Amino acid sequence: MSEDGVTAYRPGSAITAVSRATPVRPDAGAWTTLAPRLDVRTLGVTSTGVVWGGSWGGVIAYDPAGSSYQRYGSEHGLPGNTVLALCIDHADRVWTVHAPTGVACFDQEQWRTHPSLRDTPLLAIAPAREGGVWVASSRRLYRLGGIDEPVVAGPDVTFPRALLETDAGVLVGGTGGVYRGDERMAPGACAALVDREDGDVWTATATEVFQLGGDTSQACPGTLALVAAGGVLYAVSADGVTRFSDGETTPCPGATAAAADGPALWIARERSLNRLWWRAQGLPTWEDDALSPTPEDTLSDLGRCAVADRGGVLAGTARGLVRVRAGAHTHDPAAADVLQLVRHGGETWLLARPHGIGRVRDDADFRGAQPPGVPIALAAPLHALTTAGLFRFDDGEWVRVGLPLQAAARCIAQAPDGTWWVGTSSGVYRLDRAGAWQLAGERPGPLVSAVRCLAMLQHRLWVATDKGVWRYDGGWHALEIAGVDLERITAMAPAATEHCAWFADPDGVRRCDLRTLEVTEEAMRWDTGVPGTAFAIVETDDGLTLVGTGGIGSRNDEH
Repeated sequence: MSEDGVTAYRPGSAITAVSRATPVRPDAGAWTTLAPRLDVRTLGVTSTGVVWGGSWGGVIAYDPAGSSYQRYGSEHGLPGNTVLALCIDHADRVWTVHAPTGVACFDQEQWRTHPSLRDTPLLAIAPAREGGVWVASSRRLYRLGGIDEPVVAGPDVTFPRALLETDAGVLVGGTGGVYRGDERMAPGACAALVDREDGDVWTATATEVFQLGGDTSQACPGTLALVAAGGVLYAVSADGVTRFSDGETTPCPGATAAAADGPALWIARERSLNRLWWRAQGLPTWEDDALSPTPEDTLSDLGRCAVADRGGVLAGTARGLVRVRAGAHTHDPAAADVLQLVRHGGETWLLARPHGIGRVRDDADFRGAQPPGVPIALAAPLHALTTAGLFRFDDGEWVRVGLPLQAAARCIAQAPDGTWWVGTSSGVYRLDRAGAWQLAGERPGPLVSAVRCLAMLQHRLWVATDKGVWRYDGGWHALEIAGVDLERITAMAPAATEHCAWFADPDGVRRCDLRTLEVTEEAMRWDTGVPGTAFAIVETDDGLTLVGTGGIGSRNDEH
């Protein structure tokens, strides 16, 4: 049995070996996205047998007849790396729904996004019988005939999880049951819908699978997918695959998605893809994992922070540290969940859960002294804000310089005049001479706004909140930048171009002139390489690196 293939199977089942496919990343120009693409959560198979999978880090396409598989990310035109749902339409086109917004189609060998739904959060997708697909938001059903065709709005829906078009209309399964229009067809939260090729429709709830409009049911707790393959119905859960023809369950720990391929099934699990089929005598037969992983598959899809370090960029993610240099990367998972990175005294320091505060040499080192309390935020020159107050790192010891802050702190920064500022969920605080925190900002100003980030740009404090962006130079100034929604800013950072800075929001990243408050570069839109919503921006001589909800995106300006 392959160590990286099947990990559990029913006694008497067989395992067959297959040659692993080599990963290939199609050229995407200057952009590269580092994100795990084997955490597949949704599957589909075309009529030619190509297996398509959507993951937290993009899309994979595996042709069993070939020796390689393709890996697609936001740099190839996807509206973000996080794929929520995937389906194959009747023209064999692949469609994907993404978080936080957007729907894409692989049409004529390229990914294209639908412009009308680029800002719409979508939850479910299914083939339409007349061509194209049905997609659903939390409140509305839409029909797309093609990626260039207009959107046709359908009926209202309520938080759908599954869609299926039948002879009688479109079924919508959601938290309140299964509906066709306003008619409730079945109670209970719906997890999946499938047509068993004979006209019978089956649905799954949290505890059972049953025929819609019939009296046949079977207990199948935790069903995450229903698949009809070769006229047989299968219920797939995180524990196994139940075959309805005989009630047999084949163990399959960690299953995350499934799709039919003739009489066989493709099963996605944690970073693996296996084919499952049954011999004439009814014994299940597994094929070893078909896909060769890449180093980036050990990464996290969630990046939080980044700094320039040793001629490259050091990024902090939910699964450790990632060093990006000259298009290559190394990964240190021992750092665990990295919350912040700062440069101090020619070294990089980090705040990570559960270890606390440490410094980065060849890897993360947490053996030094820790400040009192639970660390919340880190800033340069090296200070730590904890539940016990603000502490300065001085000759190997932590010295308290500020009292505890009675507010939910998010970020911290020191102004050129030495004043410490903290952004919280309820406004901006400034440290006074007595070491106490004072709510700052007269009206107008970020007095009671939720702060997303702080930055020192052109030797001044800039504050991005859910109510806009302010600059402080002895007084508060509300800012406006044409074409930029400043109520959605998630990151700000200096640019290499003089008098300019980078601003990130869920749509992308733009460079703005701080003197004229005008956009000077808008090449990095949400479907051209930006890894989801960026939380950190670092520009070096090699190019631009973005860290966010879809992993790490790196642009080589010499490409």
